[in-house]
Amino acid sequence: MEAPHLVGRKDELETLGVAIQKMKKGEGCAIFVSGEAGIGKTHLTNELISIAQADGMHILRGWCLAESLEPLMPMRNAFRDAGLDHLFTGKNPPKLLSLYLMTSTATRSLT
Repeated sequence: MEAPHLVGRKDELETLGVAIQKMKKGEGCAIFVSGEAGIGKTHLTNELISIAQADGMHILRGWCLAESLEPLMPMRNAFRDAGLDHLFTGKNPPKLLSLYLMTSTATRSLT
């Protein structure tokens, strides 16, 4: 089932579009979406994610539970799902065994 079209969020989408362009330029940016239950926060966020992915960006997603007291839970979940949980645990990162650069004409190993 396809999500309904996002209506009445032109200003918010423009603001988010500016944030995406800043991120693409390497400028730091944080976006916080808040509000009452049922006003479309999830729908707006999903629209932002779709736009960013269509623009070639990689998305990390985290979540939290209202009853959880775990510090930084959404960030920890997002980084864990991306294989970057060593950033929070203090453990050594996984060992890089090989790296390949691929272009349309050739592949070259850097190991």
